[in-house]
Amino acid sequence: MSPIATSNVEIVDIRGTNLQSSLSQDIYHGLQAAEKSLPTLLLYDTKGLRLFEDITYLDEYYLTNAEIKVLEANAAKIAALVPENCQLVELGSGNLRKIEILLNELERAKKSVEYYALDLSLEELHRTFAELPSKSYRYVKCRGFWGTYDDGLNWLNNPMNRKKATWVMSLGSSMGNFSPVEAAGFLRGFARSLGPADSMVIAFDPCKDPERVFRAYNDKKGVTRQFYLNGLSNANAILGFEAFKSGEWDAIGEFDQTLGCHKAYYVPLADTVINNIHIKKGEKIFFEQAFKYAADDCEKLWRDAGLHPTRKFGDDYTCLCPAADIHILSSATPNMNPYQLPTKRTEYVKDVIPTLQDFEAAWALWDTVTTSMVPPTDLLSRPIHLRNSLIFYLGHIPAFMDRHLARATGGAPTEPAEFHSMFERGIDPDVDNPDHCHDHSAIPDEWPSVETLVEYQGQVRTRARSIYFNGQAGDRKVAEALWISFEHETMHLETFLYMLLQHNSTMPPPLVAKPDFKQLAFDSAKTAVPNEWFEIPEQTVEIGLDDPGSDEIPSTSFGWDNEIPRRTAHVPSFMAKARPITNGEYAKYLEECGTEQLPASWVEKSTQNGSQNVMANGERVEVSFLPPTIMLWKPINMAIRTSANGSEKQNHDTNYQPVQNPFNLDKSVYVDLDDCNVGFAHWHPTSVTQNGNKLSGQGNFGGLWEWTSSTLEAHDGFKPMDLYPAYTGRLNLSDSKQRRS
Repeated sequence: MSPIATSNVEIVDIRGTNLQSSLSQDIYHGLQAAEKSLPTLLLYDTKGLRLFEDITYLDEYYLTNAEIKVLEANAAKIAALVPENCQLVELGSGNLRKIEILLNELERAKKSVEYYALDLSLEELHRTFAELPSKSYRYVKCRGFWGTYDDGLNWLNNPMNRKKATWVMSLGSSMGNFSPVEAAGFLRGFARSLGPADSMVIAFDPCKDPERVFRAYNDKKGVTRQFYLNGLSNANAILGFEAFKSGEWDAIGEFDQTLGCHKAYYVPLADTVINNIHIKKGEKIFFEQAFKYAADDCEKLWRDAGLHPTRKFGDDYTCLCPAADIHILSSATPNMNPYQLPTKRTEYVKDVIPTLQDFEAAWALWDTVTTSMVPPTDLLSRPIHLRNSLIFYLGHIPAFMDRHLARATGGAPTEPAEFHSMFERGIDPDVDNPDHCHDHSAIPDEWPSVETLVEYQGQVRTRARSIYFNGQAGDRKVAEALWISFEHETMHLETFLYMLLQHNSTMPPPLVAKPDFKQLAFDSAKTAVPNEWFEIPEQTVEIGLDDPGSDEIPSTSFGWDNEIPRRTAHVPSFMAKARPITNGEYAKYLEECGTEQLPASWVEKSTQNGSQNVMANGERVEVSFLPPTIMLWKPINMAIRTSANGSEKQNHDTNYQPVQNPFNLDKSVYVDLDDCNVGFAHWHPTSVTQNGNKLSGQGNFGGLWEWTSSTLEAHDGFKPMDLYPAYTGRLNLSDSKQRRS
């Protein structure tokens, strides 16, 4: 790796392989294949790069101008996201027209950054940097990298080069030259190189208008054709002889509407032979493709590549046929995302007993939520005034586990033993009558310190780990104690989160990029369909689990006492909307009803003249610690209230969605949840407005608990569980206010 002197900037040779030799082999391999092809890189010699620059100024070639407009409109916003002392590495820098817009904005903002332009052509690096006003920059430092994409990735993977936050950039929609599978594989390598402070910036062309795309690659002046045929001249130079004779070849383009892709081919005008390889007249030799990536294509690509979208800038707000999207992404690869849990049933339930790895993942999440998302001084606060302070749960979770492990193993409580009684049960009173409350632990005059509780928690976790190490987990009592402790902790993880939702000082989880709520709201409005009615037919369903007995571990799953035993239930026919109602829909309903009672997670906006109602314009909703207005698409989360006059008769069209006989369905207790907002795939509810034409199923509620209106009451065969009789024993099962979830 050696620097090359230039009058303007330093250019570093990072090439790791002989590109000419590699391309020579690729040419012959491609011509010998059943479906002949030539490397796309042949297009980008020095002359080819200049011809391509000419293409970017053509009227038909909409991509560059569209991208420039997006950059000009959003450069200040993008620059604000770039960390101080960041290094920007651009893959395939070209003539620097687009990146110059951002560099100028960074300079104007006095943000110190280092910009590295990676390109195949040393000559072009010299030329383009000579035209860039880098000498006038005080805060932006420029350097060039001479090499390929692979060379750039190798440079990024060297820890010596990663002492600063890094943004890897690909402008110019060049990622479209890869098929979706190829693009995912290519981007996955860069995603794995990203650290918590790093990002990728990728530009894509979302336009799939066949005529517009075809004209962009088949211009009237024939500049693109010259660019393509120059690739054959470059191939001749690499091979050392005139394999592709001038005047005997042509280049043609086709738009594949099914794939959303423009493809280009070389075709010989007569039968020809190259190094004993026979090519027939008119036989197409593929050499370039340009895939167009709409929103759904990008979503799949991000998942496949291990990337997490954080922001998007585009012209789709004003343009009927968007032609440029600039995406900012962070890594979502397993080693960089410590939160997201598996969604396949074969992965998230490997055994009846939670594995130690399951516990470690749950503990990492619990620690993040309880120690990183709320200031330590706020743990004494009570976001929900009828419940305990937040700090109670720091003691409740380990005390619950320790109580059950001690009972199952016949061991002594972990010290301090009094934590068992202090943190045994929380407060969960009747909302309408807070004096009506089950037995609960007495609230101490002073809670133990956070440090004491964290130390106690560590001791209990060590106790749990030792059970796995010494083989005790195979005992029925111990296995059930581990199971109930795991379920209890994960359920209270959600308890803690919805308490934080109503807390004023909640902080975002570390390493999670702030979502672009405006874009999410825009996308939701764009894809929304009417929320239709569906009739669910009368049927008999099988629910619950059977427990084999006190000494045997069940083959499927342990269960809470309200889940045992297995039984059937007759469900009469009923009507249901396809999806949950949203904040926006509920706000409109409240306005029409003239009520001032708001859901607890909504806040009123104070003004100089007093309080401004959140429904002032019929649609405005402000949700605590989330941006205003733009959460209208979010499914509403509120407590169930019974009402004598709550029914509403409407005239509506009814859909009939086929319902399988439940006795013919897979009897597994667990299901795959790959496309659902579960397992911390997102830290916010996701839109449901696009699902109004299909009935929601398991996990399709945008990330909310799927509460039902089913009353929690004793059923045939019910008895309180021996392991934890207080679970339903603390409830009044004749109280119709208790609901299942």
